Amino acid sequence: RGYFYTFGGEYTSPNQKNFNHYRDLWRLDLSGTWEWEQLSLKGGPSARSGHRIVLAKGTAVLFGGFYDTGKDMKYYNDLWTLDIDNLKWASHGQPGQLAPSPRSACQMFADEAQGKVYVHGGYSKVAGDSKDGLDEKGVTHDDLWELDLQTMRWSRVKKSGIAPGKRAGSTIVTHKRNAVMFGGVVDHEAEDGEVLVSEFFNDMFNFHLDKHRWFPMAVRPPGSAAGVRAAQSRMVQRVAREDDAAAKIQAHFRGYSVRKAYKAYKIGGKVNELLYSPAVCRLAGGKVVYPVPRIKASMAVIDNVLWLYGGTVEDVDKETTLDDLWCINLNKLDGWTCIHKGTADVSQWEGSDDDDDDDMDGMDDMGSSGSDEEMEE
Repeated sequence: RGYFYTFGGEYTSPNQKNFNHYRDLWRLDLSGTWEWEQLSLKGGPSARSGHRIVLAKGTAVLFGGFYDTGKDMKYYNDLWTLDIDNLKWASHGQPGQLAPSPRSACQMFADEAQGKVYVHGGYSKVAGDSKDGLDEKGVTHDDLWELDLQTMRWSRVKKSGIAPGKRAGSTIVTHKRNAVMFGGVVDHEAEDGEVLVSEFFNDMFNFHLDKHRWFPMAVRPPGSAAGVRAAQSRMVQRVAREDDAAAKIQAHFRGYSVRKAYKAYKIGGKVNELLYSPAVCRLAGGKVVYPVPRIKASMAVIDNVLWLYGGTVEDVDKETTLDDLWCINLNKLDGWTCIHKGTADVSQWEGSDDDDDDDMDGMDDMGSSGSDEEMEE
């Protein structure tokens, strides 16, 4: 219909003192004028960020998100539709009705042929047990839900096959009768909360829309024999220290925000500072053979080729925005091709195979999901 739509979002000042969530709806004319127009419609979702929207059969379906005032945070699991032809919002669902739990940074995709919409994964925070409310607990999800667009009812999809683990900030696009997932992140706690390890992914999974079954997509480095698979996840370790406590934690890089400004963040009952060490990317012959692990990448499929652009990664205590461009043939999976390496310095993620093996050993200690034998089935 010649328009690009966007709803809501957030603004955060560089010092994290001022932030605002929006509920405005805009559309961009793609027919040639390239002009923005704000649509002032009645009703509609509340102000939020981290929500997800997918288009199916002329209707935009919106789910989830969060709202953060700096003091209080709320996660949503409400369901809205926007009729693109009539430009009208509609709310769906009733209290107590079966539905995914509140969350942000999940991923949505549509099966227009069958009139279904799916939600996978995401992130939310729940209050801890302490009276001061400083020990909030993060929850990363791995569940998959199906929405019937005829009845607007949710049902949980039973996990089948070799499914991706818990993650937020991944990206999913559809290709033929498949949904292809890339990337994401999950946090692990170790040593009674003294160490947090953020596991960033650049792996790929396929969800078959007819079989309702997950399959890992084993990507081979270019020129390698069939069956050779590159490692596809990396750790960013955050070490908790008592002697140098932080006053705040910023976590907007995961598609959610934690802005307890000027309050100490507690892990395992102790005041700590979160420190970061960069992830490491495996090399082959001195060349990166696949995109570095990331979240919030943009993806599109054109003629059986998956195109991937940008995303974000963690670098010490800041978020690094990527502008690299990659592609891979989904029928062959015979390696990624880097079209544009981008302007961001990703040298800190590049390392030797020895570094990579050390990282993988760390994954084994934490209980990584799936052996090589399982992934090749």
